[in-house]
Amino acid sequence: MRGSGVSLALPMLSAMLYNRKLRSQNNSEKKLRYLAIFVPNGMINDGWNFNESLSPLDDMRSQIIRVNDLRNRSAKLDRPCDHMAHTAAYLSSVSPDPRNGVKNSISIDQVMANNFGNKTALPSIQLGPNNHFISGTSLGYSRAFSQSISWGSNQNQKVPILNPAQAFDRIVANVTPSSGQSLASPAQLEEITRRFELKKSILDYVKEDTQSVRSRLGRSDKGKLEEYLASIRDFELKIQNTYETESAGIEQPVGAVCQPGSRPGSNLRYDQHIKAMADVLTLAFQCDATRVATMMFNRSQGNVNNLEFQYLGLNDTHHHYQHYEQPNWKSALKKIDRHNIELFRYLIGNLNEKKDIDGSSLLDNSFVLYGSGMNQGHGYNQLPILVAGKAGGRLKAGNTFSFRDKPLANLHLTALQLMGSSRNSFANSNGTFSEMLT
Repeated sequence: MRGSGVSLALPMLSAMLYNRKLRSQNNSEKKLRYLAIFVPNGMINDGWNFNESLSPLDDMRSQIIRVNDLRNRSAKLDRPCDHMAHTAAYLSSVSPDPRNGVKNSISIDQVMANNFGNKTALPSIQLGPNNHFISGTSLGYSRAFSQSISWGSNQNQKVPILNPAQAFDRIVANVTPSSGQSLASPAQLEEITRRFELKKSILDYVKEDTQSVRSRLGRSDKGKLEEYLASIRDFELKIQNTYETESAGIEQPVGAVCQPGSRPGSNLRYDQHIKAMADVLTLAFQCDATRVATMMFNRSQGNVNNLEFQYLGLNDTHHHYQHYEQPNWKSALKKIDRHNIELFRYLIGNLNEKKDIDGSSLLDNSFVLYGSGMNQGHGYNQLPILVAGKAGGRLKAGNTFSFRDKPLANLHLTALQLMGSSRNSFANSNGTFSEMLT
């Protein structure tokens, strides 16, 4: 739907299948989504159970697979600075060579984007944390390695979007950033800012098209359209209210967060930022804007310059706790692990509530990876990994599998084949995990 220079993607509707003559195809081929979530610094192994850190997922066990004892041996270096290598290798299963600059082998999400990205408006999207990009080096590595888990076929980093408002306009309103951290062209920026200042919804700009589409839909599709439009407006209000609350006393208008070159997301607390990004991802999957996404809860060492979990009563950084620099390090890390799982539960709960075109939930038709590139002790084995969703009924959700000393690349290859690829290898894989499949 279009109006006044704004375009709005529609959710998948039954009528679209008739118009595209895809009804028969839909019965045998589901539209699967892939999402990879990265959390830094590993997790406490003795708390990685449903009685402690994973307890927020207790009511969703039937949608969760615990994948134990995987390794990512390619992330083991003959030199320190594990944080950079483990982050870069999380989805690529290849450790970067710092002598080559900020380059690495292609990540699994970009393999998927190259294979299936032409089916959606955005081949893939990358979302990042609420802290700014950092420069400099650490033990010979560029700190840029800590800031992304996605790598393209040209070995270049796929820079994530850091601002939920920017991600919203990118996915839903089809606003394309010009480059880097810039949000949009000057003309696009002016329109976005004016809309926020006037508290005007994007739905107001496509009102006529909305009415036209609504008049041609059946009862089921009308209900789905209304649900989608309501979720868009609800998210706009969340973004506006959050920025207005957090920006109290700041002279800049709400729309100023959309200025090119700014460091977006600085007004959002850690948990608020992740929930806002979760809402964006839900909309992206619901309207079929993309089927491949990655999200970093934080950079590889966390926010080393700020106390991101002070609101939890923790007065040091995640990274420092990981290095046992406080007497309460273990209880602090368990609290952080559980909090991150609460935020993960919020995201997959959103996906579980939204219906897909086949009547299943979005989560039923998704493969959602949650994990870290290292274990709690900076090691490359016994990685903390979860998979949520059922990948269209292909995954044995609700189970725990142990693949001792098997490569993480096997799980990546399993996900790739579930998405429809016939490829039989990825990085250092030596097979797939058929035990996880129905």
